[in-house]
Amino acid sequence: MSLKNAANINVSASDGGDIIVNARNIDILEESVLIAGIGQDLGTPETVAGDITLNATGEIKVAGVGSGIRNFVTLGAKGNGGNITINSSSLTLEDSALLAASNLGQGNAGNIIIDARENVLFDGANAFSGIGNEAVGNAGNISIH
Repeated sequence: MSLKNAANINVSASDGGDIIVNARNIDILEESVLIAGIGQDLGTPETVAGDITLNATGEIKVAGVGSGIRNFVTLGAKGNGGNITINSSSLTLEDSALLAASNLGQGNAGNIIIDARENVLFDGANAFSGIGNEAVGNAGNISIH
């Protein structure tokens, strides 16, 4: 599967759905993004955002400014963020790509779980799970295996 040229898949809402991709290789390039979470000013304290799960028998590559995988509880939103789970032979994040599970509203950020059988490369890219300055809640965990 390949996303290029600012392509995006977005399931964020008040009770957003999951994104699940099963493929040999997955490329998210050139400002393309996968987005899940709870939209601005939506949700309740009981709301849980959908998860993003990528399963690749080969490589997953996320590259380029603006490219990324994001699961956010956005500004003014309430609820807990979903998880980002990556299962692959190898994972490459480069050129300012972003892997993020964060909370900018009220609730907890999701976890990031990376299970790569061969290697993980971060080259000028970031992964984080955190909360914003005005947010109420806890950051999630980041696990790399």
